[in-house]
Amino acid sequence: MEKQMKTQTSGIRSSFARLFVAAALTASSFSLVQAQDSPKKTVDADIKYAGIVGDRILFQVTYNNQSGEPFTVEIKDGQGYQFYAAHFKDKSFKKYFAIDKSEIDKASITFVLSAKTGEQKEVFDVNTTAKVQEEVSVVKL
Repeated sequence: MEKQMKTQTSGIRSSFARLFVAAALTASSFSLVQAQDSPKKTVDADIKYAGIVGDRILFQVTYNNQSGEPFTVEIKDGQGYQFYAAHFKDKSFKKYFAIDKSEIDKASITFVLSAKTGEQKEVFDVNTTAKVQEEVSVVKL
């Protein structure tokens, strides 16, 4: 009877040991998967449409570069033609970019801000159509 109790106890212990090992292996495999699937970091920049001045379309780029590391701003059209590219080191970067409407009629504009920490792309589809609104006012005399 005592021998039978020992075998049952050792059987339960070995079952718990197997369960523990299986749980540990499963947990470690999940952490490996998470480490391998980490997405590419993006730069924390704000790129937005700012309006129209004359025959130019304005875009505003704001970037808080606390480390002062060098970064690049590129502007391209839908076919990959580069309108602009420059390197900056500003810690608090805010700049307006004006692009002629005639250069980008019915195209897309891509802003790429890249630094050591990552890259951010913003694509804007531009469709320049002019609408004329005529107002008429009639007053009874």
